[in-house]
Amino acid sequence: MPPINVLLSTKGHPFQRDPFFSMFDSFQRDGIAWTHVEQPAAQLFYQPEHAKPYDVIVDYSMQGVGFGRKAGDPAPEPPEEFKRGIMELMEEGSHGFVFIHHHLCSWPAWEEYANILGGRFLYYPDRLHGQEMPDSGYLLGVNSTYIVTNPDHPVTAGLPATFELQDELYLAPYFEEDVVPLIRSNFDFTDKNFFSPYQVVGNGKMFNRDGWSHPPTSNMVAWAKNYKNSPIVYIQAGDVPTSYNNPSYRTLMTNAIKWVNSPEAKSWARDRNQGKATDPRETVTVTPKPQTWPYGWADAKESDGRRCLFCDQDGVERYGGEFMMHTAVKDAREVTGPLCGNCHPMLINEQMDTGGWRLKGA
Repeated sequence: MPPINVLLSTKGHPFQRDPFFSMFDSFQRDGIAWTHVEQPAAQLFYQPEHAKPYDVIVDYSMQGVGFGRKAGDPAPEPPEEFKRGIMELMEEGSHGFVFIHHHLCSWPAWEEYANILGGRFLYYPDRLHGQEMPDSGYLLGVNSTYIVTNPDHPVTAGLPATFELQDELYLAPYFEEDVVPLIRSNFDFTDKNFFSPYQVVGNGKMFNRDGWSHPPTSNMVAWAKNYKNSPIVYIQAGDVPTSYNNPSYRTLMTNAIKWVNSPEAKSWARDRNQGKATDPRETVTVTPKPQTWPYGWADAKESDGRRCLFCDQDGVERYGGEFMMHTAVKDAREVTGPLCGNCHPMLINEQMDTGGWRLKGA
């Protein structure tokens, strides 16, 4: 059987290249071959004539956000040839699509792109579906339980009923009425647990929510949908190696690639486009778990250079294969090492009781 040829698109957001690409190398045993093209060159492959050598497009890029602008300033418009090409390709129904993590932030100036993906993460306050929306929320390195709510779908085949994953979570508008939910997180998706991305890109303040609020959002972390005649899967996790190296995440990725390439998925997408498809229903209800912040503040451990100083989780704040080191202080004691994305923001939040620990220089 010939391999499934994947066109993998990246660029626009930092990621740890070696572990990410090692994950895709591991897919070869499942009959998946891949070719990597960075943006903006990858836009060319959304045109039907250039997409022909490939079966599936996996997009991990982030395009068109327009960093450096102020709230209210327009984001960059996507090139007309890209818009024309992707609409033709989606109508043609010859390819499957898997979109990962920060790709949900792409092309905020083009509302139809949010409809293609099934939602949108907003770095800046904006309008979406006729409503004024605040910037979305982010939280790095979250440990949460992922619950398979649609166990009969091919994308969730072979996954355990629940699995733990440490990754970034988003508080963002998702269009539940237009998608087939596959997996949900038991995390509490309310603004008290997240931070404002505009405070980062507009004001240079990391892990800050001053003056920011956001309505609660869906707890979906993976879904299937169609756009026109093409099958699509979106997977919200994918920020760090704790996901890339997780066996359940790898199973989810390979299942998604195989399913969107299948004749069954393409037939389903065509039928759904014509209002004929019957979507598989969720059979599991997920109740959000109350968040218990902070944890592990009794003492800091000496660093092994890899584990979080406080909670012993993987210190995922790293790029280019290197951990970001921080120094935590309490009275006269200083301990230096990596921090996970949960403990780091707590240490710089003056309203949090962290047992006297604070991040040096914050």
